[in-house]
Amino acid sequence: MARIALHFPQLYKAALYTLIAGSFGSGAGWFILHRWFQVEGDFGPEKHPLEPWLLRLHGGLAFAMMIAFGFLLASHVHVAWRSRRNRIFGIAMVSVIAAQILTGYGLYYAGETLRVTVGWCHLASGLALPFLLGLHVGMGHRSRRNP
Repeated sequence: MARIALHFPQLYKAALYTLIAGSFGSGAGWFILHRWFQVEGDFGPEKHPLEPWLLRLHGGLAFAMMIAFGFLLASHVHVAWRSRRNRIFGIAMVSVIAAQILTGYGLYYAGETLRVTVGWCHLASGLALPFLLGLHVGMGHRSRRNP
């Protein structure tokens, strides 16, 4: 297996971006359906029928993302830290991903009183993640050209 270090093989990059896009899309799709697309049932408004399927997909992709994150911690993060490049966005990326993991766990186990707050934190960090990744990648390419 090729070492990732600072430069990613195309296949790994495509797989990682696919996981991120799928996780973002399934989470955002669930939120949109849950928030604005209730359906009329026999006993009043009900959840949209796609909600449970989107949550299952989102949870499955989250497991794959955690595996990818572990691989990145072992192969990319420590090498990048020693290179002293793009540290601010790198720290931000690790922090947002850690927030996603912790709040995802909290959505299951935090209890009813905290679930709403944890949910909004999960949503905010999830919406920020792709944009932050774009900045991290862009600044990484820029720092490579300007040593």
